[in-house]
Amino acid sequence: MIIAAALVVAAVAIAVATYLLSSLIAKWVLIKGHDSPESVKVRDFIYKYFQLAQSKEIEKIEEFFGPRFTKFGDSPPYDRRDFGRALMLEQLHFASLSDYDFKIENLNIEVMDNVALATFLLEVTGMIIDDYSFRGTSVNNKSRVTIVLQKDKKDQWKMVHQHLSKLDG
Repeated sequence: MIIAAALVVAAVAIAVATYLLSSLIAKWVLIKGHDSPESVKVRDFIYKYFQLAQSKEIEKIEEFFGPRFTKFGDSPPYDRRDFGRALMLEQLHFASLSDYDFKIENLNIEVMDNVALATFLLEVTGMIIDDYSFRGTSVNNKSRVTIVLQKDKKDQWKMVHQHLSKLDG
């Protein structure tokens, strides 16, 4: 009888521990491959970049781009944007977003010396406000994202290229 009770208590303890552990794991951002210090820096860099649209610190966007930055966006114009055009359009986009939120899923970071490649799904919600008409358009987009980063001379990660492809639905 005592052994049976001990087994039940042990089974419950294992079940609770398993539940708690799986809950914690589900909340962690998975960096496939290895959790090197550089991978963590890249992950933090990416999150800080998208948080600029929440904080409205659009003057800091330039700090995330390398001098030869290019971008293919998921909204018009669909041409390859050079540093100046990409910066202007990103500042305009971040400034016109209200109630902005984002979610990054399936983050995969590969670091190769002073170059890193990050791929993930980006879900963006909010409202784009037209300052002239005071009208808003709801935004609920999900895009595939690829970001290429390179360390600069100060050993800081900078974006070299960003490519977004909007998913249907």
